Amino acid sequence: MDNKKVSIIVPVYNAEKYVERCLRSLLEQTYGNTEIIIVDDGSTDGSGQICDAFALKYDKIKKVHVENSGVSAARNRGMDEAEGDFFAFVDADDYLEKDVIAHLVKLLEETDSDIAGCEFHTFSEGMAEGILPSEKITVEVLDGKEFIEKGILAGDTRCWAKLYTREAVANKRFEQGLTIGEDMLFLLELVREDVKVCRSSYKGYGYFANESGAMKQQFRESYMDQILCWKKAEEQVGKIPELRAKVISILMISIMLVVGKLAILSPEERAKYAGYIKVCKEEMKRCKKVRGAYKELSLGYKVKTIVFDMCPEVYIGAYHVFKGRK
Repeated sequence: MDNKKVSIIVPVYNAEKYVERCLRSLLEQTYGNTEIIIVDDGSTDGSGQICDAFALKYDKIKKVHVENSGVSAARNRGMDEAEGDFFAFVDADDYLEKDVIAHLVKLLEETDSDIAGCEFHTFSEGMAEGILPSEKITVEVLDGKEFIEKGILAGDTRCWAKLYTREAVANKRFEQGLTIGEDMLFLLELVREDVKVCRSSYKGYGYFANESGAMKQQFRESYMDQILCWKKAEEQVGKIPELRAKVISILMISIMLVVGKLAILSPEERAKYAGYIKVCKEEMKRCKKVRGAYKELSLGYKVKTIVFDMCPEVYIGAYHVFKGRK
């Protein structure tokens, strides 16, 4: 089984506190035939030096320095450098359980799939690494359409915790310039009707819950990517008419999340982003016209979208009062 090489791509940006833990977990994999491609995305802390030291010590580590261009560009460069039969992506603040690469390779070969994925467990600062004893591992195999419906549109939008065949990836790359949603769009690019995706319940990927992550920060212009990425998804999934309503419902939720971020701002700060509020209003009106989309929402989001659509200023003012500035 180890005759096929796995390229593990690790984009690194200012992760000096975590990257050593990540790299050690990759070096300790029970699957032996791996190469680890570190793409230092213009780090300004000690990450670069740590990665250089690992690359000098271990032959299977390849280190590439690039100017800061974002995680998508870093992953793309990693794929360009990769020599493996399979690709995997691991973020620098995360880690892998020792047998997860072997587990995913085995799944790919036993099911003749193009993509194999596993579940993840979350840990945070000061929390012990490792996982609780696993329950019996279950496996399912989906075609492309089924994975879009039961995977991507059900929340499995992550590129990590997966292993891809080189043939599945081919010349497809992550869309650059996005700070949110690039993983999901990459997956949509890969899946077709004839693509097989195998999913395992094994929690073999350790995901670090970063309190300073993009989704937890105060509103900034790049947060609009959350709307943009689902509009792009609408274009792609539009080829499958029966799934359009679900995509639009997720877009509506994304709009409300952005509106919530804007509402928390002070009136003076919010005034700077009046154009974005207008975009949210227009997109919501368009989305509500799509048949079946509103029915896909939970009760809470149904109420939120109705109030925002009818009286956006009232909704924003009330949200600001109840949530307050963070």
